[in-house]
Order: sequence, then C-alpha cells, then structure tokens
Amino acid sequence: MLKFFRLLQSTETSFRRILMGRILLMTIPVLLLLQYATYRKARSSLLETARYNIIESAIEKGDRLDLSIKALTDQVKTASESGILQSGDLSKIDPYLNELSQRFSNSVVCLQLHDPTQDKVISSTCGVERIGNLDSEKIAQKSYAQFSTHVEVKLLLEALPSAFYHYGKDRLHFLINAPVYDPSGQPQSNLVIEATVSLQQNQDRKSLSGYTVIINEEGTIIAHIDPTRIGTYVSEEKNKNLNFRLESILRSATAGQTNFLHLPEFDQSSREVITGYTAIPNPTTAGSSKGKWVVLAVTPLEHALYGLQEIRQTLINLVLGLIAANLIATLILSRSLVTPVEQLGKYAQSFECSVSPEAIPQKFKIHEFNQLAKALNSMVARLTSWAEELEVAWQEAKSSNQLKSEFLTSISHELRTPLNAIIGSVRLVKDGFCDDKEEEFEFLQQVDNAALHLLSIINDILDLSKIEAGK
Repeated sequence: MLKFFRLLQSTETSFRRILMGRILLMTIPVLLLLQYATYRKARSSLLETARYNIIESAIEKGDRLDLSIKALTDQVKTASESGILQSGDLSKIDPYLNELSQRFSNSVVCLQLHDPTQDKVISSTCGVERIGNLDSEKIAQKSYAQFSTHVEVKLLLEALPSAFYHYGKDRLHFLINAPVYDPSGQPQSNLVIEATVSLQQNQDRKSLSGYTVIINEEGTIIAHIDPTRIGTYVSEEKNKNLNFRLESILRSATAGQTNFLHLPEFDQSSREVITGYTAIPNPTTAGSSKGKWVVLAVTPLEHALYGLQEIRQTLINLVLGLIAANLIATLILSRSLVTPVEQLGKYAQSFECSVSPEAIPQKFKIHEFNQLAKALNSMVARLTSWAEELEVAWQEAKSSNQLKSEFLTSISHELRTPLNAIIGSVRLVKDGFCDDKEEEFEFLQQVDNAALHLLSIINDILDLSKIEAGK
C-alpha cells in the first residue's frame, strides 16, 4: 500500500487534472455536508410541527369527547323528564321512543324503558331483550327530591349478548340510565339508552390528527385501534420501555400536564409513534371528581415525517444538479486557467526550435498571465541579445584564431631564417672551414646580424602580447 501511494506521488500528472481534482475535492464534500445539515433541519422542523399538532389534536379529541358525552347525558336527562314518559301511557311512549331514536341519529343504538320493580322492559326500540344492569335502577326507587339530577353513565368494553348490538373500533359505547318520575315525584321507571360516541380515528398519512387511545386512571386501555388491547392494562405491556413511558404519560396527564412523548411498538405494526396526551374527567364516575381519562392522539413517526421523503429526493436532485454545475464550472475554470499555461508552454517549445520567435501576445484575460507573458518576452529579448553578442564574439574569436594562425606561420618563417643563419655560421667556424681570420670574422658578423634580427622579431612579438594584454 505504501509503495502504491509513493507511486501515485511520483507519477507525473497534468496541471488541468490537479486543478480539477483540488476544486472537486473541496466543493463536493461541502455540498454533501450542506445537504445533510438541510435534511436534518427539515426533519427536526417536521418533527416539531408534528409534535405541536399531535398535542393540539389530543386536546381537541379530549374536549370533543367530553362535550359529546355531556351533551348525550343532558339529552337523556331531558328526555327522562318528558311528560309522555312520566304519564306512563304506553300508546304514547312507544312512538316517543322511536322519535327519540331518530332524533339522536347514529349516536343511539337502543332506547328502552324499564320497570325497576318488576325487572321488565316496558318499551323498546330494539327488541324485548333487556340491556344493562345498572345500579341506578335501584336508585330510581328513591324519591325525586333525592335523585332528581342523577344520570348514570357506564362504559361498555365488551359486546352485549343481543342481536341489535353493533359497534366499530372507532367508537366508545355507553349505557346511560336516567330515572323517570311520575308527576308526584315518585319513581316510575328507568330510561336506559345504549349510545356510541365517535373517537375520530384518522390514519391518513397526510394528516397529523392521529388515532385515539383512551386509558383510565387505573391504567386500563378502554379505547385502541387494536381491539386486542382494549381492556388490558398498561402494566401488562411486554416492552418495559413502553410500559415505563405509558405510566409516565398517566402520571403527567392526571397531574394536569399536556405534552407529547415517543412510544415504541405501540400500534399493530410495532412502529414508533408520536403521542400527544391530555386528561378529561371520567364520565362514568357519575359526578365524582376523583377519576380521569387520559386521551392520547397517536400517529406513526413515518406519518409525521411524511413530507421528508419528498424533501430528501428534492435535496438529492438539487445536490446532483449542483455537482453537475460545479463540474461544468470546474471544467470552464480549469480551461481558462490551463489554456494560458499551455499556450506559454507551446511558445517556450517553439522558441527552442525557432531562430527568430515572435513575441508572446499579452491578451490573456488574467492579469497575472499577462505579467508572465511580459516577463517571458523580456527574458526572450535578453536571451536574443545575448545570443547575438555571443555570435559576434564567436566570429571575432574565429577571426582572431585565424590571424594568430597566419601570424604564427609567418613568425615561424621569420624565426627559422636567422636561426638557420646563426647555426650554419657557427658550425662553419667551429668545424674550421674558414680559410683565415677575416673569413671567420665575416661569419661571426653574420651571426651577430642574424641574432639582432631575431631579437627584433622577439621584441615585436612581446610588444604585441603587451598590447593584447592591455598594458
């Protein structure tokens, strides 16, 4: 591996590749980091919005449920005070109950008028089978002055064994009992109504209202989108983390707090959900202020982040577009930076092969390259001048060498002639070829003349050397 990196470092590459690599190496990670930061910000914003909406949905669900039950209870109480029911005339009671059933619309499944003393059904809109077994039917035997405002509400968690019973998982089912008194204030009968209240279960991916879950203060789940969990206790949850969080919700809600919490594996698909919660008075406590219902608005986390997939795809497309634009910009930038360098390199190569190179045009768009071209032109001008001077000096040296050769040829001849004369005369005298003294003197005189001539030539050579040396 080390050898591979060394090979990469030693491998020669082009300026264009280095420039493009450096620009892309600096810009692409920045774009990816910006995409990640934007994605995280979008996710946190969507979560914050979902949490706020789920809290508002829980409050709205709780208020609407409380108002619906109170309105239904008030309607039952008003109906129990009707003169038709108090008269005990069955010919009028049956049409009146049918009229009440239509007036209550879909919220009422069955209306019955019971005789508490004989434990029988006086009148019914859903058959003769008795519905309910309420303690208030015994209370109705008391006087009107004692229990004139008493209406009992009982929650039904299981289906009644009656053919007319019909329910759905998005509704709560109640038995509501109100005593009916005769004009003298004595207990006469009980008006018993089986009614339902809608829970507004919304599982649309685009909606953040969520579905409704209701838990009473004892920890019993009394409403859930999963029917198998209805009637179970929070403490029975196998997931300890879920158990702890649900108990925390119960404590906070019953203490009057309204907030949100993430719950793991709370729905049928075992997905993480966001839960907003609030508390309402327990309508089945018959006016007691001790009990509360905790109303939860629940939506899956993926529903809360429904728009995140589109945002992520948009960010991916945006980053890909920015990378493509960055690549194009890098190519253009590298071209604008590398082209002048390549032109200068080609000019340098042409200067190497050209006798009289042209000047580099100083028309680049980048100021620094124009300065470099100017400097290269100045350098080329100086090199050309130096080359011309060197050529002249070389020619002068060549001429000087030629003159020296000619001078040496001439001097050698001039030196050889007197030396030959001196040598010849001296040998004649030495060998005794002279006839007399006068002839010897004549030869010696020739030697003297030749020596003086040789001395004159040597002096001339020395004078020329001194002149060339600048002396």
